[in-house]
This record gives sequence, C-alpha cells and structure tokens, in this order.
Amino acid sequence: MDSDGADMDIVMRPWDGSEFGQTIEVTPPGDSYNDHHVQVASDGDRMYMMWMKANYSSGMANVHDIWVRVFDGSSWVT
Repeated sequence: MDSDGADMDIVMRPWDGSEFGQTIEVTPPGDSYNDHHVQVASDGDRMYMMWMKANYSSGMANVHDIWVRVFDGSSWVT
C-alpha cells in the first residue's frame, strides 16, 4: 500500500548478504492503480519483476495490464 493506504504498489528491499537495504518502489512513480500478482525471475545478471496492474481508465472493471521492470544492479528500468 502507498502511504495513504489507497493504492497497492510493488516494493522490494535488496539483501547484501548480511542486512536488508532501504525499501525501493518498483512500480512507476505517480502510479495510482492497484498492482498485484507479482512474479520474480533472474537470468543471473538481472532481476525481472512482472505484475498485473488494474487499468480503470479503460472504463471496464476487470481490465488489467501486464507490467515488467528489470533491475540492472543499480536501478529499475522498463
């Protein structure tokens, strides 16, 4: 949930082998729709997160988009 409890976002905390780092929001900034059903995969060099995002702008109640972001070791990119 975001800080006001109105929007489900995808976040992660990196692990350096001894402790967790700061919480990082994976969903794009300013995202106001619910994000859910996250899946994580890695190819050894990069981490991938895939999830469903509610798309209320379509005018239909049950329409979702599939999003993918890639962590290249320093930042999340689309």
